[in-house]
Parts: sequence; C-alpha cells; structure tokens
Amino acid sequence: MARATTGVLFGGLTGKPGTVVLVRGPSGAVYVRPRITPRNPQTPGQRAVREAMSRATRIWRELTPAEAEAWSAYARGLDRSLGPTESGAARRPHTVFSGLAVKFLQVDPDGDVPRLPPGEGFTGDAVVVTVAPSSVAAEDPCTREREESGARSPCAGDGLGKEGEEESGAPSSCAGDGSCPEHEEGVGGGACVRHEPSGPQAGPDLPPLAPPSCVRHEPSGPHEGGGAGVVFSTNAPNGADVTTELLLQPVGSLHSKGTPALFRTKGFHTFTSGSLSGTVAVPSGCYACAVRFVRPSTGQSSALVPVGTVRV
Repeated sequence: MARATTGVLFGGLTGKPGTVVLVRGPSGAVYVRPRITPRNPQTPGQRAVREAMSRATRIWRELTPAEAEAWSAYARGLDRSLGPTESGAARRPHTVFSGLAVKFLQVDPDGDVPRLPPGEGFTGDAVVVTVAPSSVAAEDPCTREREESGARSPCAGDGLGKEGEEESGAPSSCAGDGSCPEHEEGVGGGACVRHEPSGPQAGPDLPPLAPPSCVRHEPSGPHEGGGAGVVFSTNAPNGADVTTELLLQPVGSLHSKGTPALFRTKGFHTFTSGSLSGTVAVPSGCYACAVRFVRPSTGQSSALVPVGTVRV
C-alpha cells in the first residue's frame, strides 16, 4: 500500500478512483491501495465476530463520560508502554475498547462486557502447548472385545493378518475375499483394515469376528495422522482467569509455518488438571497451528504463539 503526501489543492482527496482506493489515515496522510472486492463467505465465525463488533459499538455509545474518559486514559497508557501503532498514530479509545470487547464476547457471547478498562496488564500464560494429529477413534471395538473376552481379534496385530496367514495356514478375515484392496496391493503391517467377509467364517479355530467398523491404523510419523483433527496439549493447566485460543491455518506442506494474519480462531479451551488436551476437528490436510492466551474477564490477549505444523 502506497502513501502519498498531499498539498493544499488535494488535501481532501479520498474515494475510489478507478482501480485504487484513497484512504486518509489518522495522521492525515493519504494511503493508496488496490481496489479489491473482498471475499465474503459468511461463515459462522465471521457472523459471530461481526455481531460482537456491532454489540461493542452499541455499548461504547452507551458509556458515561467518566467511563469513556477512563478508556481514553487507558489508551494513552498503552501508547506510553507499548509505543504507537504500526501506522505511527496514537491508539483510539473506541478501537481499544472494541478490541477487548470483541475478544471478551468471543469467549463468552452471553457475558456482560466490562465498561471500564483493565486495571493491570496481561502477558499470557506459562504453559507449553504442543500439537499432534488426533487418534482415528477414541475407542477401538476390537481392543474392547479382546480385553473383555481374552480372545484374539483378527485385526489385533497378532499374526492373523495377511502376513500371519502364511505362517499359521489359517485364512485371515481380511485376505482372499476380494474386499481388502490394501492387502491385494501388497500394503501390510500398519495399514491392515478388516472388512466383513461376504460369506460364512472359514475355519473352526478362528475367533468370532468383531464389528465390521473396527479399523486399525499405525501413525506414519510424529506429525501425521488419519484426517480426524488436531490435538492441542499442554504440560500444565492454564493459570487462573486464563483460557487458550486455538488457531489454525491451512498450508501447503509440513515445512510451512503459516502467515500470522491468516490464522483463524477455531475455539477456546481452558486446560485443567483433568483435561490437558483439546481437539479441533478439521478435514484432511496440512495445518499451521498457533495459540493465544486470553483473560476471559477482560478480553485481554497475548501475542500469537506458533506451536507447529501437522498433517491430518
């Protein structure tokens, strides 16, 4: 985006001439940027943020003069402690209020937005967050059946797969019936998928078949999974009055760290001693992952913290 210095004749120049947009900044400078029709998919997340922004604006207009002056003083304090904004302009009280109000409403849509600014700063939390692909299934029917009955399951990885058939001479439930393309193509080991045979079970020595939904997978690496979701985990619970904002960004490969401005919020999770992980369901693909720590009572948030890239 280009910046132009205007003289007396063109000091009031703004608008949309041709393929560009002229915008006057808070400092008086005129900025020139390409005229682009924004993409507007109207996702639930977009609608929620827009509603929060509208609500924040309504509340700002209802503040008393004393409350508004408190936000002015708070904005001036941020300028002194953090320096000016990227554009070089001072922070506007309404913008500061709206930023905290929107984040507050993202965490608690039905809460009452604080009408006075926070009394102290917020830098985040001391926990360490890691990410990994989620498990394919929380409960494996074959494992449950094997534990309850003591019987060996055809898909339990105990020699009754394709490879085990050659050693034991017993037919496997996932071989020879035309329903297991993985084994027909020579893919064995960790990709064994059991299909229900089309005819009666062969051989009196084989155990009963588990439900046909049983699938066994072996992870192919520490950052790869089966397309179920992304698991965010911490080494300790969140601190008092702190929750964690979970953000993702689709990327082209595991080598990409993502672009800070393109991360999107997927939810908030408060890590506790009984719940040190939270899962975000996503389609298959590569995702750059990040978190922010948020103080729910005020809407204050930390800087973006990248935590890794995973394939699900």
